[in-house]
Order: sequence, then structure tokens, then C-alpha cells
Amino acid sequence: EEEEEENHSSKGKMLIRRRRRNNDEEKEEKVKRRNRPPKSINRQEMQIIVYTSGQPRAVATARELPTNIIIHPALNSLNAGACTGMTYEDMEQAMPEEFFQWKENPFTYRFPAGESQQDLVQKLQTLVMELEGHVRPVAVISHVSTLQVLYGYFLGHKFRPENYHTIRIPKNTVIELTPSHYGWQERRYDLSKLDPKAKEFPGVVYDHNTNFYSNAKARHDARAHD
Repeated sequence: EEEEEENHSSKGKMLIRRRRRNNDEEKEEKVKRRNRPPKSINRQEMQIIVYTSGQPRAVATARELPTNIIIHPALNSLNAGACTGMTYEDMEQAMPEEFFQWKENPFTYRFPAGESQQDLVQKLQTLVMELEGHVRPVAVISHVSTLQVLYGYFLGHKFRPENYHTIRIPKNTVIELTPSHYGWQERRYDLSKLDPKAKEFPGVVYDHNTNFYSNAKARHDARAHD
């Protein structure tokens, strides 16, 4: 009996040692997995995709990036026809009737010998589907009239098409849109404020998916106090 007890105790000790060893091995394996780079990440696959218009200043900007670029004619700026190079003030003075028509409906108004913003939307439809089909980061280098349409499309809950022309696209600024569970998170990087010596350039965040909930909470709180 004493021998059996010794055997049982020795077996128990062996099991405990095995469990400890197994636990130690599992911990080591977890550490290795944690430190191991994910297999799904491939530098070439994660390389940014750059789309640009065919206009020289946009292509010149795209060439500065260390990646291949896709020149897409739909990204060219709106063709203002006879009004090319004019400001709205110039148009009002030189072509008052045309300016009045534009002011009445800036989205569907077609510039003389040019196109309308609605035409631009139709041209961009195929490109938008292309952009949405990518799983890699995409950069778009284009012009104010075109970027107004793209920005307005992706933030559709905030802008109606007839208001696309009012969207402000600042110069020297990268606008980053990141999809989230409830909308888009926007981050803007003003390159004119970039400090080459700084280690970080965080940008300014505009969280478009929180306004609805914060406003709803405010309304709820207001009702609670009524």
C-alpha cells in the first residue's frame, strides 16, 4: 500500500510538472505569437493606391509619392467652358444672366460650352465604385470642384448635392476619411503647419459619427429637465 501511495504521489508530481511545463510552453508561445508580425500584412499589399487627375499640377504632385499612380480623367476639374478662369464675382459682372441661372440652381446649371456639377457627379460614379472596392488605403489628388463632389458623396448625411459647391476644400491640406461603425472619422493635416523636426503630425479630428448621438443625448437630457 505504501508503494502504491508513493507511486500515486510520484505520478501526481509528474502530472503537476507536466502541467507547469505545458503552461510555461503556452506562455512562451503566446509571447512569440504576440511579437511575431501578422502573416496577413504584406508591405506590397499595404502600399497606398494613388489616383490623380490628368492635369499637370495634379500629376506633378502625385509624382512626389513613392508609388505607382493611376491617372483618371474623371478626376479632372469641372469644365467651366466660357467661364474658365473667372471667379463668381467676375461672372456676375461679365455675364449677369448666366450668373443668375447658376445662383438659382448651382448643381444642375451647365456653364456655356462647359459642364455642370451634376455632369461631374455622373462622370465620377464609376470611379467611386472603384474606390469603394479597394481594401488598401487610397489617396486622391484632384481639384476643388471634383473633391467637393467626392467629399459630399462620402459624407452624404451632411451635404445635399445642391450644396456641394459650398463645401470648403482648404489648400495644402490632406483630408483623411476612415470608415467606422457608424460613419466616417475625418482627420485633416494642414501641410503648411508641418514641422520637419517634429516626430508626430497628428492632425485635427472631425468625428462625423458622433454628432447624431451627442445631439440625441442633448435632446434627451433637455426633455428630462422639462
